Amino acid sequence: MLEKDDLEYEGQESPDTEFIIDPIDETRKSINFGLYALLNSLKNFYSRIQDSYKKVTFTWLIASLIGMGFLFSQKAGNLPVSPFYIAIFIEFITMWGITLLWFIDILIYQTYFYGVVIEEIKLEKSNEWLPELNINIGKIMTDPKKRVSQSFFYLGCDYILLIFMCIMALNLVHFHIFYSIIVLIFFILFGSLITFIILRFEHPKKKSPLANQIKQIDLKK
Repeated sequence: MLEKDDLEYEGQESPDTEFIIDPIDETRKSINFGLYALLNSLKNFYSRIQDSYKKVTFTWLIASLIGMGFLFSQKAGNLPVSPFYIAIFIEFITMWGITLLWFIDILIYQTYFYGVVIEEIKLEKSNEWLPELNINIGKIMTDPKKRVSQSFFYLGCDYILLIFMCIMALNLVHFHIFYSIIVLIFFILFGSLITFIILRFEHPKKKSPLANQIKQIDLKK
């Protein structure tokens, strides 16, 4: 006698069945779709790496602020030097580390990301049935009014550290009017220099080779 579990109903899928979605065959359309999907996966991979660097940056920022909080707490005890000097050193080292992360994120992995975008734009141009996702990205990249700088995140973290460094320096000069003005001018100029360098590296005055290459492509399908 058959058990209930042994019965197979018509239309019921076996758990061992392997499903293949959009199988690739020898047709040109299928090959282009497979290549497009592979490039899209690679682009998402680079995007996740960039996100991880931003998470590390935020973690370092929070850790430095927690370290300063502990430094000025009663648990820190007697220190051989003023805690303001130590705080400035911590903030400066954190800024240096954040700048290195910015370099890896923006100048390395973002270049890889845009390189994949260029190849996907070429596929979208030659295959009208593909979505225009990367063509729209290319339009934003080549339009200064719509372009968004990813460096603003790193600049924001640097500005927070600069503000705390400025406060520590003002405490060291005991908020003396003359020295306080010098300290403020120094940090304003230093912050402006960092902003200029970072934004100029990400978006040079003469468009980067990637932006020029995208500009040479007719983005109208």
